[in-house]
Amino acid sequence: MHPSRGTLACLGVAVAVVAGSPAVLAPAGAALAGQLVVVVVALGAAVALWRAGGRAVGGHRRGWRLLSGAVLTGVVTSTAEQLLRGADVLQAVDPLRALAPVPGSVLACLGLLSLLGRVRARRTDARLVAEIGLFYAGSVVLAQLFVVAPAAGRGQLGVPGLLYAQLTVLAGAAVLSAGLTLIVRTRGARRAQAGVVLLALALLGGADGLATVFAEGVPAGATLTALSRVLDVTGLLLLARAAACRAVLRQPATADPAVDPSADSPVSQRLGQVGELLPYAVTVVAAVALVTTTALGRPPAASTVAAALACVVLAAVHRWATARQEIALTTRLRRSEAHFRSLVRSNTDGVLLLDGDGVVLWAAPSILAPSGADPATVVGRRLLDAVHPDDVPALSGWLSTPDPGAGQATGLHAFRLPRADGGQVHLEASATDLRADPDVRAVVLHCRDVTARVERETELTALAYTDAVTGLPNRAALAVALTAALEAVPAVELTAAAVDPPTDDTDDDEEPDPSSGPPAADGSATLLLLELVGLGEARTALGRAGVDVAVAEVGARLRGVLRTDDVVARFSEQVFAVLAHGTAAEGERVAARCLSVVDQPISTPLGPLDLAGDVGLAALRPGQGIEELVQLADLALAAAAEAGPGVVRQATASLLAARDRRDLLLRDLVGARARGELGVVYQPIVSVAEHRITGAEALVRWTHPLLGEIPPEEFLPIAERAGVLADLERWVLAEAATAAASLPDVGGPLRMGVDVSAGHVATGMLVGHVSAALARSGLAPERLVVEVSEAAVTADGDRLRTEFDALRLMGVRVGLDGFGAHTSGLSHLTRLPLDLLKIDRSFLTRIDRDATTRALCESTIRVSQALGFDVVAVGVESPSELAVLGQLGCGSAQGRLLARPMALSALHALVEERAGLLWPGLVGRS
Repeated sequence: MHPSRGTLACLGVAVAVVAGSPAVLAPAGAALAGQLVVVVVALGAAVALWRAGGRAVGGHRRGWRLLSGAVLTGVVTSTAEQLLRGADVLQAVDPLRALAPVPGSVLACLGLLSLLGRVRARRTDARLVAEIGLFYAGSVVLAQLFVVAPAAGRGQLGVPGLLYAQLTVLAGAAVLSAGLTLIVRTRGARRAQAGVVLLALALLGGADGLATVFAEGVPAGATLTALSRVLDVTGLLLLARAAACRAVLRQPATADPAVDPSADSPVSQRLGQVGELLPYAVTVVAAVALVTTTALGRPPAASTVAAALACVVLAAVHRWATARQEIALTTRLRRSEAHFRSLVRSNTDGVLLLDGDGVVLWAAPSILAPSGADPATVVGRRLLDAVHPDDVPALSGWLSTPDPGAGQATGLHAFRLPRADGGQVHLEASATDLRADPDVRAVVLHCRDVTARVERETELTALAYTDAVTGLPNRAALAVALTAALEAVPAVELTAAAVDPPTDDTDDDEEPDPSSGPPAADGSATLLLLELVGLGEARTALGRAGVDVAVAEVGARLRGVLRTDDVVARFSEQVFAVLAHGTAAEGERVAARCLSVVDQPISTPLGPLDLAGDVGLAALRPGQGIEELVQLADLALAAAAEAGPGVVRQATASLLAARDRRDLLLRDLVGARARGELGVVYQPIVSVAEHRITGAEALVRWTHPLLGEIPPEEFLPIAERAGVLADLERWVLAEAATAAASLPDVGGPLRMGVDVSAGHVATGMLVGHVSAALARSGLAPERLVVEVSEAAVTADGDRLRTEFDALRLMGVRVGLDGFGAHTSGLSHLTRLPLDLLKIDRSFLTRIDRDATTRALCESTIRVSQALGFDVVAVGVESPSELAVLGQLGCGSAQGRLLARPMALSALHALVEERAGLLWPGLVGRS
């Protein structure tokens, strides 16, 4: 229990003990019986104080034990004084009675100062000394007026007794002053303990005064004696109660509110205030009493006047010490305020103070002045009313998170304040809630001006998401827009009818492939890829700068014809992307508008430029990813480019099926030869004049386990894309050379033709592969014909010439395959060292019905013969075509009319059974 809580209980116990004792009930022997009660209580109090000293440490142990000694000394001296004088000498105050309390008072003073400790004793300043002195002098004045003066007036004190009484008064005042010092210099629960001790000492001092001054013989002497005993017992019980408080005794002596604010409780604070006011109250009461007694005709004694003069002097000293402290404190406060004001002004991080309603109480100059924020729009207003409207929701939630009692900084949050010039100041702040701090009572925002950083980040973001040529969003910005659009696509139910609407040539009973998913629902969007056609030629004519001007103009036109919510971006060097919001039909209308502006001539510094475009569309679907969406649009764009300029194609189920088929073939082609899925077939080449087989062409075939026979024109481009075409052709070379070496020699050695691609030539390994095939098979080099397509001549004619020269030096014959299939020119025949020319089937179409076609074929045959080339017509399918070729002088032919591609065993049988002769039964005339 706290020391102050047992005070009233101690008073009650004291009154009950004394009132029920024989000291009051029995007149005879009352003094000795009352003294016996006091002695018993005093011994208990002394034991309690001594035990308190045993539990304490340092100066506190010494202090409690000195107080214990003071109690014992007081009891011993008081008892000895009564025993020595006896009951018959209690009629007047004598030196023995007056000096009895002095030894105990001295020990009590020493004990109280020991409880104060050396550290707190050294902290005592002039003001405190003056206050204690005022209390001491005032107490002396009161004791002189109300204790010594009445006794002297009744003639109870002689000159020695008066001196001894003065000594007792001085000693008692010293003890009370020491107790007051203990209250003023301690903190927390120790101050409450000191208050109980001071109250106990005051009661004991009052009891000593009554016992010293009054005697039994005076009126009401027995009552005063009983009152003295009550005061003694109460004071002793309070001392014992204060000493018994273990929690207080264990508290460190250094507890100080400056270090530990929780050390001062409300009771301790009130006791401290009482301790500070008590010297002034005692002084005022002493002054009033002195004036009153003087006015009543009782002049004060010289000692009383001396004590009063001491009060005046000490009051002046106290005023002087107080003024010095106030001046020093004011100077420190001004210096500290100036110091922190300079720090706040020079610090780049500013501070905003908000009250409980979010009103800005104060804003640091570092926020307002350098950043340009307008003080009128910030200070005195709610912060939520001053910031940018877009920042209000997040800032409101953030400011509601601090804990009023925590006082800890929260995470960083950014917001904007208006500038005086109309701009915005970007601030980054952390909040510390100090509303529970009585010195602040506000939410403190520690702000940093990050406007420059935000502007730099904005510029970098613009550079990262903007195309430098057109100023439009680039591919990265398009990805962000597509992500947001895909997240906003409404989920629609997948229906077979919504996948790919049937066309006129589609069977109504046939179910469409649902792999493409549903089209975009109303309120969704469509991705358009617009590829510019003609930029390659424009770069040759205008240069890169001219192309950049044209591309920028196209971008501006596209932006002009699109709706506000549509997004146009530059997807690649010659591809623009448009994210058109709305249904798929609206996406097609947007595509038509885009093509219309691309078709318009573009003015450049070097002249007008005509471009065209192709558009591929892909509707956004639920659960779709950006990569999948772009692939669909690429498929549609490839289909549009294949159809020709100015075409719009959507990503339909047929395109998706073709893509899935290509992907499947691409995966399965790797390892197909090891699985035995690849094979080589041979188509005979027949001499038109001799009707005899002169050779054969090796053709690779792929039998897929799921898809069946895959035509070469489908899987060879896939093999080139997969990077296995050169290895595949190397294998075909080896197989063909081995097969040619095994063919019987009927009417002359049969030659074997093998196709090679431009990619195989580009590797630079063709000559090595041919050499290895010849060496392993033992085939004569002149029996091998290496055929290259006309596309390889266009791609890299110089390398091809070098390879052909090397092959011809080895004895291998070389030929040009597919002449007339694409862009053909007679210059190819003169640029390359050729031995053979194969006319493509497309060049032979209608040769038996069209004079122009027949004339072109005749010219080609004549030129080739003049150059010494053997001519082979490929893809002969009718007797009339074969007859016309014979009339035109074509050397050889191959095609389904003569023989279809066959296995090596069948070729062996065909050669051996007919002795190499092969001709249709009837060849008509044209």
